[in-house]
Amino acid sequence: MKPWHKLLLLIAALLLCLATAACFGSEGDNTAELTDTALDEALTAYLAQEQDAYYEGECFASSHTILSTQETDTGCEVFAVTSVSWYGFLNDHFVSVSGSGAIPCKLTFAQQANGQLSLTECWRPSDGSEYEPSIREAFPAALQSKALHADQYYDQLKANKEAQAQAYLDRIGRQADIGDYSDFTFSLATDQGMSVTVSNALLDLEELFPYPYYIGTEERVEDGVRWVYETAWEHDGNGNGTATYTKYSYDDGQIAQQMSFLVTGETYEKLGA
Repeated sequence: MKPWHKLLLLIAALLLCLATAACFGSEGDNTAELTDTALDEALTAYLAQEQDAYYEGECFASSHTILSTQETDTGCEVFAVTSVSWYGFLNDHFVSVSGSGAIPCKLTFAQQANGQLSLTECWRPSDGSEYEPSIREAFPAALQSKALHADQYYDQLKANKEAQAQAYLDRIGRQADIGDYSDFTFSLATDQGMSVTVSNALLDLEELFPYPYYIGTEERVEDGVRWVYETAWEHDGNGNGTATYTKYSYDDGQIAQQMSFLVTGETYEKLGA
């Protein structure tokens, strides 16, 4: 064989290797069929199923970071860190009222003929003392440190969720600061003189369950109507005062419900009962 024939064969072999790498990727990467879009859509759909597991707010947002994707005979296994939040208006802030932090998980998907992925198995780490052992058992050695330190991804996950919350605010024409509950300050009646005994007793009243446990407002959309639930505490600084709970329309301020309780030291009574 002539030298230039050998060179052509070598070049052809190299091009074949490059083409194969482009199609199948390196270990842990997506294949040409398992596109980033398909994976992102599959994870987003999976996280959307988590909505009912948390206290419902007004806007649901989810975010994920894929650590690795490994092909299987029928689809793929995805190792990821995920986070979800329900957002709602508290004291005119758009706050994450429920949700999760940065949670490592392993998801198994089956690939359909149209390229879409359907979830077949979901794994999450155990709680408490079994958290670390369960991760070490489920995650490949190369990913265990990332999974055990999943909090390192939280800032980016939070930013992604807040971008979705901002898009929602834009759609409804509202402006508000967005963040976690810990990003804002909420004052309690006990911070302003109400006894802990009375505060706990009022919190236990079923009729007051919809109202904020802090002084201020929480908004809820019910049957297409935006309502404001407000908790107010007027006091003399010595543990005596009136706690008032008001539900009114956000649009026109029309009051739908109002209840007041006279507080005297360690006792209370409902006014107008």
